[in-house]
Amino acid sequence: QIYLSYRIIKEIENTFSLEDLESNIIAVKSAKSALPIFNPIINIKATPELANIIGHLLGDGGISKNQPYYFNKNLNLINNFKKNCYKIFGVFKIDESIDEGVICLRLPVIIGRLLNELNNTYSGANSNIPSFILKGDRKIKAAFVRAIFDDESSILNSSITVEMTNKKIISNLPNLLKLFNIETNKISTRKRGINWRRTYTLRISGEQDFIKFYHYISFDHPKKRKLLIEKIHSYKKHQRKNLQAKNDIISLLSEKEFKTSELISVLKIKAPCLSYHLKRLSKEKIIKTIPGKIVRDSKGRFIDINENKWTLT
Repeated sequence: QIYLSYRIIKEIENTFSLEDLESNIIAVKSAKSALPIFNPIINIKATPELANIIGHLLGDGGISKNQPYYFNKNLNLINNFKKNCYKIFGVFKIDESIDEGVICLRLPVIIGRLLNELNNTYSGANSNIPSFILKGDRKIKAAFVRAIFDDESSILNSSITVEMTNKKIISNLPNLLKLFNIETNKISTRKRGINWRRTYTLRISGEQDFIKFYHYISFDHPKKRKLLIEKIHSYKKHQRKNLQAKNDIISLLSEKEFKTSELISVLKIKAPCLSYHLKRLSKEKIIKTIPGKIVRDSKGRFIDINENKWTLT
């Protein structure tokens, strides 16, 4: 079999239309590669799938000596990466191996040469986000950001955190997220690891930003997507508890005046939580406090202080 090389295609693409090339070329491959691409897509377009591939290469992947690679433990991310590659570049064999639970994918060199035309490098501090992503539509930007967060983020406590050694990529993420009205915390930096490499950290926190991230970007990583949904539900559950406590306080005070200790006993609520709700309701002018009085004996000597009471305004 005779395969057209990438160099020859580049030489003849100005002579023939891209449509003619795609319909007549059976396979292409790099001169030193044993992995050809069958029915290749010569006219590669800026799509969400291409943006997602590049995001993964800048995350847990890269290109070494023109050969793209992607490593990950999660089978769902691995399958999505392969599916997008077939859709963008055509039919080809992917060299796949497993090392201590990590699935390692290596693509044909010719794909690396194509991708290197879109970006100068895919590893190290010099790698950057291609211009077609920075200038792309919302779907392209969302697909790229999703890949970065799938590979590089963690969900801990009340924040989604991305930590990378590449300052250029981290610095561009807030602007990409702003397109979806997602706010981020200020980028922080630290040195970590055996070699004390400097890393840069970006955080998303807060219920509304979590909801917008889920709605517009989300995760392909199933565990991270599940965690995000649970965090959003926990916010809603907390809101429901707050609303229920607020309504219960108003209902009790509509019947009679209550001391703070009596409200704690009846509502089975902790003192700091009750104090929070009483302050909020007082500020909203829904309830008011009746100051307790000092109790004295017949000779005017101090005996006790009556506890403050609460009533509706």
